[in-house]
Amino acid sequence: MMNATCLKFRAKTDADTAFVTIRNNDTGCYGGYGYTGDKVVVNLASDCYGDTSTLIHEMMHVLGFDHEQTRYDRDMYLEVQWENIQAGQEHNFQKYPRTKAYPRYPYDLSSVMQYFLTAFGVGGRPTMILTDSSIDENSVGNANSMSRSDILRMRSAYKCDFNGESGGIGRLDYKFEESKFAKNNFFF
Repeated sequence: MMNATCLKFRAKTDADTAFVTIRNNDTGCYGGYGYTGDKVVVNLASDCYGDTSTLIHEMMHVLGFDHEQTRYDRDMYLEVQWENIQAGQEHNFQKYPRTKAYPRYPYDLSSVMQYFLTAFGVGGRPTMILTDSSIDENSVGNANSMSRSDILRMRSAYKCDFNGESGGIGRLDYKFEESKFAKNNFFF
């Protein structure tokens, strides 16, 4: 993430009031959403390890990115199987308005933010079905790193130039309050 964008993570200092803490004291893999002005928790239980994609996914939540399958245009690519979703997990499939997505970038089935097709499925049943049968189902939700689109969206959100440097609006450490984009359009 740091090599592909202008975002840099650094060790917390005593003066920092807004920071990310990574822990593994709960079950599950999850990350807080967006800048809150306070501590944001990322939890990585022992079953979250294996590759870096889970950490990247959760850190992208911290940076304000939603799941790909919640995009306003997802129905063009996926059909959600609501009856197969585990009770209490429906929120992972709710669509957000166009203003929460990047309409300039197309839907990305290879995004690290895209769930696999049986995610939260009852008994392993599919929770999403591809609308284009020519796409390999095994390629969806199995990203090992950020896709080109993930990188471009992040660079756009944080005003990174092509050299990976900040355009002066976003900050280089985890203190987003200077980013007008993050304040006005991205975070709650």
